[in-house]
Amino acid sequence: MCSRITTVNINDITENLKRIEADADRERKAQQRRGQPGQRVQVCDHEIGILEIRKRPEAQENRQDQKQQYAGRMVEQFDRLSKYSLDPDNKKMYAVRKEQWEEQLADNQEYKPITKGENKIIELKPQEKINIRKIDTYKDNIYISDNAVIKPRALHEIYTNTVKAVEEWNISKDRMPEIRILSIDELKAYGRYDAVDNVVYYIPEISDKNIMEQKAITEYHEMWHMKQAEKFKNRGWNITKENYGDYLKKLNNECKKTIDLLGINQYNVSKISGYANRMYFAGRYDEVEAEYMTLTKRKGEKR
Repeated sequence: MCSRITTVNINDITENLKRIEADADRERKAQQRRGQPGQRVQVCDHEIGILEIRKRPEAQENRQDQKQQYAGRMVEQFDRLSKYSLDPDNKKMYAVRKEQWEEQLADNQEYKPITKGENKIIELKPQEKINIRKIDTYKDNIYISDNAVIKPRALHEIYTNTVKAVEEWNISKDRMPEIRILSIDELKAYGRYDAVDNVVYYIPEISDKNIMEQKAITEYHEMWHMKQAEKFKNRGWNITKENYGDYLKKLNNECKKTIDLLGINQYNVSKISGYANRMYFAGRYDEVEAEYMTLTKRKGEKR
């Protein structure tokens, strides 16, 4: 519809230009006879030129909006199909198609600029001080280390994936954690959730599809750790630095019971991931549960 309107306007403009040029020619001859230069025709030419230029970008913007809306609908459609299809192979196929449409949607999207504001000093380990700055262009608390380099699209994806994970794991939005982006040299891991302060740490590289095997796995993994902590807090636990060891011990006891019921053992845990396998033999059953929920349960795959 917009293209048709644009075509009609351009045709009208062309006819108008022909008429105006003829009028201008007559006017120039008349002015030459009178010896008085005129400005009216030049103004008309200028106005018509503006009209033509204005209409074309509007049509282009409308077409771009339509493409974005269509891509968004495709993401929603394949998301539903991947969640509710009964066939495991179809679920995988729909999940891939969803990610393809998400990629197309992201390629054409404008992202919030990274505008840094107030700073604060944090310590991940004793004597290791890190300066981080708040990102003022986001409503939630997001901080970036002075040593971390991240692009607007990558930050948008990490934030959006975290919000989606909070929603999918049925965590209250009021409990949205503070997000801190550190360099890989500072964090030395893809992600980490701090149950004491309700803070999640990431490195920029988790948004790189050439590094990560699957999209958003770090965000969903860390938010499952948040869900584990929220369960204890809802029972009246106040997780502190002093009792964190006790919390971790009780959490792992509960997670061991859960993975036992799921049939996860030393012989098949490696089917979840190599990381899950290492954590199983290290006694970190909270990590095994998070890996299972992120890589197996969430994707609807069977072990």
